[in-house]
Amino acid sequence: MEELEIDGNVEITGNAIEGGTLAFSWGFNGPGGEIGIKWFIGTESENYKPIPCNTFNYNPVKKDIGKNIYVELTREKNTGKIKSNIVGPILPKEEELIINEKEIEIQELKSKLIKIDNDAGAGRALRKTAIDMGGMLSALRKIAIDFGDMAKTLGVQGFNPDENEALKIVISYDPAEHYDLQKITLLENEAETIRNKISELENQQN
Repeated sequence: MEELEIDGNVEITGNAIEGGTLAFSWGFNGPGGEIGIKWFIGTESENYKPIPCNTFNYNPVKKDIGKNIYVELTREKNTGKIKSNIVGPILPKEEELIINEKEIEIQELKSKLIKIDNDAGAGRALRKTAIDMGGMLSALRKIAIDFGDMAKTLGVQGFNPDENEALKIVISYDPAEHYDLQKITLLENEAETIRNKISELENQQN
């Protein structure tokens, strides 16, 4: 009797995770005999290779992490084979996933901390520059006032330091309005909170 081409479908179900259980369901059309099972593992960038397993279930192990898995079925009295869906990549155990997630969170917090520290440090440096500039402008104003007094004494007309536009800028300059200390303090407080969170996460990893 001539053998028929295998006709049917197979689908893998289960947890694609280290230590999980993968199983498959199948259906055939037409007569046939005993089922042959082959599991395969690999990635898109490398050839899929057979797994030494011919049972209805497969439990991924550590070396399977990051790879994909599918199953092929053959059938007595049929020619050909049918291939399942591909599942994967296989993930680490849940506790390892948690560790990885914490490591990612730590790196994100460290990146944020660097930015905040830089902003706070730059703010303090610029605030000091602003205060120094305020002191310099106050000294210039005093010189101008002294010069005005001297001009009056010498009978020079037309110079009034209170009406000079440049000196009005000097008078209106308030270093406290530049790079407010309260904002810098808030940044430093946020940085301290992040440092504590990083330390807490790192202790949980140990």
